[in-house]
Amino acid sequence: MSAHDMTRFVGWFDDPSQTEPVSQPQFPGPCIACLQPMSEEDVRTINLMWADRKHGLSVFYRMHRTCAVSMSDRERNAYDAVVLEAMPSLAGCR
Repeated sequence: MSAHDMTRFVGWFDDPSQTEPVSQPQFPGPCIACLQPMSEEDVRTINLMWADRKHGLSVFYRMHRTCAVSMSDRERNAYDAVVLEAMPSLAGCR
């Protein structure tokens, strides 16, 4: 999935002082796991940041709460890894 495609699922902040994200995925939008529309009643927001902050970005993505709780830690970590790998490219998608 390209970084541009990831903007359907991922939002981000460029700087810790920001109060609003630079980019925010449409909500309600598709769940990153099952691609079905989400609702306010069934959503989980996952926030990620590089430990060393080398990219200066923090990102978040959403999925159904029911999808998240039905996944193993390994499956959830795989989604985190895909989002983290896309982080350096996301800033070019504003």
